[in-house]
Amino acid sequence: AAVAAAAAAPGGGEADAKQEIWVLQRHIKPWLHEGHKFHLRVLFLCVGDLRAFVHENVRMCVATEAWEGGRQDGSRSAALVTNMGVNQQWNGYDASVQNLSLDALGSARAASVLSEVARVLGETLQRVRAAGRRQFFTLPNCWELFGADFLVEGGSGRVVLLEINPAPSLTSFAQSWGMVEDGGPELRRVLLGPDPLGGALPFGWREVEVGPRRAPSRWAKK
Repeated sequence: AAVAAAAAAPGGGEADAKQEIWVLQRHIKPWLHEGHKFHLRVLFLCVGDLRAFVHENVRMCVATEAWEGGRQDGSRSAALVTNMGVNQQWNGYDASVQNLSLDALGSARAASVLSEVARVLGETLQRVRAAGRRQFFTLPNCWELFGADFLVEGGSGRVVLLEINPAPSLTSFAQSWGMVEDGGPELRRVLLGPDPLGGALPFGWREVEVGPRRAPSRWAKK
């Protein structure tokens, strides 16, 4: 829900108040891995107008400190924040236990989570695409790789989409493919092949059901 609030500038009166928009979101109690909060980073590929894929190599980004400390103290960012770039700045960060494969949850749960991730992304694409091309401008001669973030809800195991990022953050995947730290062109070639538009994708991609194809756009390249 979006809430409008008036915030007065320092030293100003009511006439100087500026309206701010706050987004209120229900708190999701996280599923824990060995006592630590984590989120999932998923590679999400959209090709043409429109096919979509998720990659089976899903990364678990794990907080540096145990969740219990953050639950008791909201200032304990190292227990609450799971972003890899932020965690790397804290003492005690260890990629070997904080950048994990989804299989760390166990093979059965990992398979279930990945299937639910694909379903949620497919439904999200359908809804955004139905809202109009201004929100999601797909073209038959283009492709784009996104990074989708998910949280697994504690107790229920429900998979919750947090956001879809325009940058996939390939750094977090490079080590799992035996690449240099930042991946770069070599990782993109291994991941996507020579041309995602022109042929079959390399092993590991799972197609997402996004509903019926639309009629070609009048903006498409002739």
